[in-house]
Amino acid sequence: NAPSFFAVSWRLIRNFLDPGTAKKIEIISNKKKGQKRLAEIIDENLLPSDFDGKGPSIEDNLRQNSAKNGDKPPSRRIVELMRLKKGGGVTSLEFNVKSHENVRIRVYTKTALGAHFSIYKCTGDPKSHAKTPVLENMNVKRPDGDASTQFSACLIDDLKGAGEYVLEGMSEKKTKAEESFLVVGEVYSGGVAWKEDV
Repeated sequence: NAPSFFAVSWRLIRNFLDPGTAKKIEIISNKKKGQKRLAEIIDENLLPSDFDGKGPSIEDNLRQNSAKNGDKPPSRRIVELMRLKKGGGVTSLEFNVKSHENVRIRVYTKTALGAHFSIYKCTGDPKSHAKTPVLENMNVKRPDGDASTQFSACLIDDLKGAGEYVLEGMSEKKTKAEESFLVVGEVYSGGVAWKEDV
């Protein structure tokens, strides 16, 4: 769903694109029209219930896939897109862990450039911004430099301890553009329940 002003802008922008490329892009600026369009191109029995379809929700699909792999499905997920700033500035993501939870955090990207990630546990008064390092300056960089395929890395396998945490990311090099990393935290109640990566 795009803001309505962008739908108007798109009419002008598409004239500057190759016609074949422009035909592949649809900008829909209201939820009702978006749901109608999804129903036209995806069978309602396959469309996730999150989008008013009759299929299982996205969360249910993820749980089913975990079960197929022999893993206990997570009780919840933390999923955020981190856009690492131009010029090497720090981008942060805050998340909460309960006393009975363990968290596994992975990052996914297509960028050929690397980034450094750190995880801190917030301590003391939240206004003091005091934090204790859990993981410091882990370099995440694809080994082959090929940006045409997805790459992922596990930042931490078994984060425990109730509290507020901050994940910080910083581009390895001062880039001219933002670098995107998808952060997925699988949160398990009562202990770790996944197979080791092969």
